[in-house]
Amino acid sequence: MAEKSKVKAAQHGDEAAFTALITDYQPILYNTAWRLLRQEADVLQETILKAWQKLPQLREPRYFNTWLYRILINEVQRFKRVSPSLPLTDTLPATAPEDQQVLVEAISHLPTEMQEVLVLYYYYVGLKTGEIAQVLDQPAATVRTHLRRARAQLKELLTTKEGVSRHDQA
Repeated sequence: MAEKSKVKAAQHGDEAAFTALITDYQPILYNTAWRLLRQEADVLQETILKAWQKLPQLREPRYFNTWLYRILINEVQRFKRVSPSLPLTDTLPATAPEDQQVLVEAISHLPTEMQEVLVLYYYYVGLKTGEIAQVLDQPAATVRTHLRRARAQLKELLTTKEGVSRHDQA
């Protein structure tokens, strides 16, 4: 069954169609939540529950993916407001490669909006800038600006004396 058909069926109360949709998106939702919070379970549950409750309000089934990501981002932001967060470096496995640790630490120093654009959507989820703009409810030009600035700040963070010395040791 095509995604659009699954969405329409789910909008009419078909739980199996909704379950199939969530199963399709679960890996990317999980990865997105984990990369933002390092605590994905509660956020995923709330995202799925809200998606099921609000699904009849979705006007265009073809935009299901961006709509679902928007719900996830809203839940992540809500969770960040009410829960203390761990530094990203505290949640990496001890066996993570040095390069990965340096990169994750550098990304954690970026502003949230840049982390969302750079890490979660552009590189991990694979959305195009127009789709990111829809999810974040921002103009595409703003998304491109955040992406450009995030890359520049990340490059600067990674080429500082500390970043270079760590990188050279690996």
